[in-house]
Amino acid sequence: MKIANTMGIYFSPTEHTREMVQHIAEAFNRNAHLHDLTSYERGNLEYDFTRQDLVVVGAPVYGGRIPALAAERLQQIKGAQTPAIILVSYGNRAYEDALLELKNILEQNQFVIIGAAALIAEHSIVHEVGQDRPDDADWQEIGLSQVEHIPGNVPYRTYNGIPLTPKGDHNCVKCGFCVRECPAGAIPAADPQKTDSKRCISCMRCVTYCPQQARSVNRLLLGMVSHKLRKKCSMRCKNEFFI
Repeated sequence: MKIANTMGIYFSPTEHTREMVQHIAEAFNRNAHLHDLTSYERGNLEYDFTRQDLVVVGAPVYGGRIPALAAERLQQIKGAQTPAIILVSYGNRAYEDALLELKNILEQNQFVIIGAAALIAEHSIVHEVGQDRPDDADWQEIGLSQVEHIPGNVPYRTYNGIPLTPKGDHNCVKCGFCVRECPAGAIPAADPQKTDSKRCISCMRCVTYCPQQARSVNRLLLGMVSHKLRKKCSMRCKNEFFI
């Protein structure tokens, strides 16, 4: 099979998934194109894929699922028996139904899955869980194992979000960066210190990239979540590959 073009497509609020997608896409083609589905304003992709294209698609795992916003935007991408490699990144806990969900979305849109991976990344909220991953060992890892199916269940597990909504503090200068970059459009331009909790998906993009480091979540709630995750996620999870 001759590949004419390679494209990496990702939903990546804190950049870990983007790094993984880029790494794999550029392994096939140094000139691979990249498209970011994360931005609320720039999250759409209009492109006609063919059988001569290769697509690498990645998304993070939230509560055992891929984010609803990512699923919604991926539904707009159509293939024509286009080969695709898919991956999910997760914070050293579990990926549950997320990889299967991503596979099903792409297959329904006429992509042919030729490879899949579940990869470990530093937890986007509790950074000491999976800290500094992917590390050198992750990037160097080679270990594809053939399987008949991708793990997961249908119907997919229910994910109702988490009660951690970032807000701005007195250091906020109302530069508008978080407003522009929020995937869910949950930060009002008129008052960027606030956040619409009904729209926020707790992806921590605004916390990660605020130029003034002026956004954070409730410390008490964060402490409770950190304690719970440290107890459950202390062991180093392994990356999983499927071909």
